[in-house]
Order: sequence, then C-alpha cells, then structure tokens
Amino acid sequence: MSREQIMRKRSAPAVLRSTLVGIALVGIAALSLSGCAAGQVTQTDAQVAAVNGANGDIGPIALRDVVLAYPGGEDVFGYAAGDEAPLLVTIVNSGTQTDELVAVSTPAGEVVVDGMTTIPGGFVVSSPDDARTRGPSSAAGTADRTLGIGELRIVLAELTGPIRPGLPTFVTFRFRDAGEVTLRVPIDAPAETRSEPAEDSPPGDEQTGEG
Repeated sequence: MSREQIMRKRSAPAVLRSTLVGIALVGIAALSLSGCAAGQVTQTDAQVAAVNGANGDIGPIALRDVVLAYPGGEDVFGYAAGDEAPLLVTIVNSGTQTDELVAVSTPAGEVVVDGMTTIPGGFVVSSPDDARTRGPSSAAGTADRTLGIGELRIVLAELTGPIRPGLPTFVTFRFRDAGEVTLRVPIDAPAETRSEPAEDSPPGDEQTGEG
C-alpha cells in the first residue's frame, strides 16, 4: 500500500466527522428557528376550543361550564351584531354564608339577569335547560317563563359586534361578598358533538378572581 493510500485512509474518519458536525449544526439551527416561531404571539393564541365552558373560582363561589348557547337556525357561524346570546352557567356556593350575584358585565353588549341571584351557602343555581337550545334572536321565546328555585337566566342583549366560535367573549361576574372574576367564555359546541365536563376540572382550566 502506497503512502498516499495510507494518508487517504487515515483522513476518511476526519472527513466523516466534519460532515456529521455540519449536519448537526444545520439541525440545531432549524430547531432554534422553530423555537422562536413557537414563542411568538399570534392571533390564534387568543382562540379557544368551544367544547367545554370556562371555569372560575373566587372564594367559596365556583362557576362551572360557562358558555354562550350554540346558535340555532341558519346562522351556525355565531352571533351577529344586535343579536341576543343566552349565557349558560352553573354557580356553586360551597361556603356557609349566603352571597349574591350583583352584576354581570361584558364589553360585548348589555346583560339581562333574571332569576335566583341570591345563593345560600351549600346551594347551586344554574341556567334553565331550555336556554341551551335557543338561537341568536330567540331569547324572548322562553323569557316569559317563570323561573323555578335554583334557576338563573342571563342573556347578552344588543350585541355590539359579531361573536364567532373559537374566539372568547370576556364576561365579568361580581358577587356581593366574594368579589369578581372575569372569564373567557366560548360558544357552546353543537349538541351532537358536545362533551360532558369532568366532575373535577384540571387546575389549568380554572380562572381565579380577586375579591
């Protein structure tokens, strides 16, 4: 074997190592670029899945599965400006003292509240069952029905702009003693695709207010 052949054989591993190092550096650069893109805030960051509702806790008050009723009729793409959107909620007072829901507000429009707003300790109030099936302009259809004990009707009236599935509507609940909490409220999923909320929601899904 000539001296030139021996030198070529010895230099082959070095060339291979250089090639591998180059490939590794290209891979690291690609990962760095993808990491930078992942950290950027985009419009889709504000979007939430409209499957289960928002949850929030403030003192002994727990709000569960808060959603806007799924639009009925022909407008399945959400609510238009001027529509009425029923808001569905379950409120649990796990304390021993009575509290009261004194206000509900949203930048999306006016809010009409009817029914049981005073919540004794250890009591639950929730939206009536018929509220879940009402369409964007049919809130008045069952508005005259007398609400029973434990029922609470909340309607976002005269919407200032359209509300579309996938984007949240911010709604603030204020209680006399517990304080207030603001939730990112989605539009409910259609009945045929709606998933039942878990009994114990993960801590990451809850939003806590300050008294």
